[in-house]
Amino acid sequence: RLLPLHQEVYGQLSRRMLAIWLPLTKVDYEHGSIRVVPTSHLKGLLPHGFINNTGFAAHGALDQSTELSEIVLNLDPGDGVLFDGLLLHGSWPSTKKLLRTVIVCRYNDVNHAPWLKDHDNDIRIAQL
Repeated sequence: RLLPLHQEVYGQLSRRMLAIWLPLTKVDYEHGSIRVVPTSHLKGLLPHGFINNTGFAAHGALDQSTELSEIVLNLDPGDGVLFDGLLLHGSWPSTKKLLRTVIVCRYNDVNHAPWLKDHDNDIRIAQL
């Protein structure tokens, strides 16, 4: 299914984070690949909200302009995409009846999440 363009940084522990997208099956325009907007991470944090124009409510950038220069990546099993958490990206719907299998990993730099050291915060990292 089509996943709106969004920035991975929303919902993460830190504003400094990286995402890795690793397909275990072939992905391209017909097989539901990832779509990215090159250099969009340079725009910084963009306003997001829930978008319901794809048959389900999904979190995405409020500006889903068609003038954005998005590209759909053609990837083989084992290829990977490493990208900044601010890069606009989404998924492209598959036109085939094949299951797309992908591993997504995220790295959060907790040194840039000072609220994790706040002893009054319910979510924090214990200091040794």
